[in-house]
Amino acid sequence: MQLQGLGIPLSQLARALGNMLARRAADDTGISGNYDVSLEYAPDEDLLKRVMPDGQPLDNAAPFLFTALQEQLGLRLESHKGLVEVFVVEHAELLSEN
Repeated sequence: MQLQGLGIPLSQLARALGNMLARRAADDTGISGNYDVSLEYAPDEDLLKRVMPDGQPLDNAAPFLFTALQEQLGLRLESHKGLVEVFVVEHAELLSEN
């Protein structure tokens, strides 16, 4: 699989990675600016199930996502616990036809 971005900030890369991993990801690098990003990786089993529900096997020697990030971009994902903002809907009604 490939992930590519042209002229993107690292915060956008973090959001894309978070979406792929079904987790919240934030850019804590402190690096500003826009970058061209090209990443080739093999999805792990959980990611593969999300992006290819048919479960077709991959014949690929590419590294898994976490390894590819380190080897190809020099970046590392770290797991942290923290506060997450949550929006709670307590009540909802259909609009009247006024």
